[in-house]
Amino acid sequence: TLDRFPVSAVAGETAVPGSGLFLGACGLAIASALGAGIELLLLDNRLRARVEGFSLPRAAAVRMLGVSILAAVPAGLTWKLLPAMHIALTATIVVGLYALVYLVTARMFGLSEMRTWFGRPGGGIAGD
Repeated sequence: TLDRFPVSAVAGETAVPGSGLFLGACGLAIASALGAGIELLLLDNRLRARVEGFSLPRAAAVRMLGVSILAAVPAGLTWKLLPAMHIALTATIVVGLYALVYLVTARMFGLSEMRTWFGRPGGGIAGD
């Protein structure tokens, strides 16, 4: 099974016994993402056939994907550059940075879900 092979070994790094991410977890994550994508495509096709004029907001989804990729870059670099420390502290720093960059970048690109975070009474985003 893939749970016997650490990702670090595949990436050419020395694995520390008893720690690290294994390929089985990566396979699960990738399969889940692909399954969700296929399910969304099937749902979209069914709804288009049943509801006249229906379409998923593809442009918004592409913007959200772009923002999430932009946020992942500094978080990933930070994770790689952090010195060895407790995993909870590392996760707090990396995930916190990702969330901060995502929220700021999403606001810059005007993603509609940002009204929840930065909205003001009466609608619209402050500064619009």
